[in-house]
Amino acid sequence: MREITVDYAVLMWMVIILFGLVGFFRGWWKEGLTAGFLTLLIVLLKFPGLAELIINTINKFLKLLYIVIIARSLDIKKLAEKAGEIGDKVPKIDATDYRVYIIGLIGVLALSYIMGKIGVNKKVIGPNFLGAILGAICGLLNGFIVISLVREYTVRRYLPGATAEAAAEAVTSIKLTVEDLPTPSVVEGWVPWLIVIIGTLLFFAVLATRVSVERARIKSVAPPLYRKAEEPPA
Repeated sequence: MREITVDYAVLMWMVIILFGLVGFFRGWWKEGLTAGFLTLLIVLLKFPGLAELIINTINKFLKLLYIVIIARSLDIKKLAEKAGEIGDKVPKIDATDYRVYIIGLIGVLALSYIMGKIGVNKKVIGPNFLGAILGAICGLLNGFIVISLVREYTVRRYLPGATAEAAAEAVTSIKLTVEDLPTPSVVEGWVPWLIVIIGTLLFFAVLATRVSVERARIKSVAPPLYRKAEEPPA
């Protein structure tokens, strides 16, 4: 096993700058929506009892749904019988597992991005310069929140079930072990050649579908699966 040391500051700035670049193109409105969703995760991290209550409620709903599917009926007696037979055999979401919160973070980001896409009118092509700058600033903030949430989820100081001593402990470094690394790697065996072939084909497909030649003139066209802004009437 090889031990690798990663500087948290480098990782943090990589994530923050990446979110800032994304925010520059998304604009302040979409990034503000994402910030609102991330704020809810901060609240759940600050109040672990509330997070545990929400997860327990989800577990009860999933158990009820599972019983209804197994019983194939909405009759109260049949549901009660199946509930007695099943007992606690239904899989539950562990409120103390940090992986649950990381998956939830990914889901919240995806949901906020989808809602941001839906919430903006199709006629709106993109933000202006000021909107892009504000979006970059909001993106930097969102990146800081995301990397901070991942850090706290990994350290587990504020998750349900954590003790007061663990919350008060100052954590300056953590040791992360990654197991079951896939083989071959991206530069071994046939994998790199497959990537080169696919990447080359995609690159030429991008070039071939982006331009067209008409009467010895090259003009720009919209790629497949992309919308084109409506031209104003003459």
